[in-house]
Amino acid sequence: MEAAQEIFDVVRAGDISRLQALLATNPGLANVRNDRGHSAVLIAQYHRRPEAVAALLAAGPDLDIFDAASVGRTERVAELLDRNLSLVNAYSSDGFYPLGLAAFFAHPDTVRLLLSPQFLLWLLPAVALLGARREGVLLLAAFGLTQAIYPDRYDELVDLRSLPIALLALRN
Repeated sequence: MEAAQEIFDVVRAGDISRLQALLATNPGLANVRNDRGHSAVLIAQYHRRPEAVAALLAAGPDLDIFDAASVGRTERVAELLDRNLSLVNAYSSDGFYPLGLAAFFAHPDTVRLLLSPQFLLWLLPAVALLGARREGVLLLAAFGLTQAIYPDRYDELVDLRSLPIALLALRN
C-alpha cells in the first residue's frame, strides 16, 4: 500500500504507533491530501482521533484554513486571513466554512476571531456584488444589531445565549 493512502487508513483506525512510524520515516506525509482534498489532520478530527491529531501536528504540517480552524490554531487562521480575507467565506470540499469547523470542534478563540467585525464588514460588498438585496439588508441589519448590542463582546455570541444566537443566525 502506498504510504500516502496508508496514512488515512492508519488515522481512521487510530493506529498511533503505525502513524508515528510513518511520520518518522517521512514527516511530509503529514501534508498529504486525499482525493477530496482533505488533510490527514482533518480526517483525524472527523474521526475523533485526538492522539492522531497530536501526532500529525507534531510533524509540522502546513495547515490550510480548514485544518487550522478544525484544530483551533487561531494564530494560523489569522495569518491565513491576513493573506487572503476571502478565506473567511471559503467552503471546504465537504461544504463547511472555517467558522463551522471551529464551532463544531469547540474552539471558541477561533470562533471569536472569525466572528470579529472585520469579517462581518467584508461580507457586505460581497452580498451587494451578488445582487442579493434581501440577504444584503438582513446582513446589514445583523451587523448593525451585533455592533449596537455587542460592540466589543463577540465572545458572548459564542456563549449560546438566545439573543446573540438569533443575531448570529440572522447574519448567516
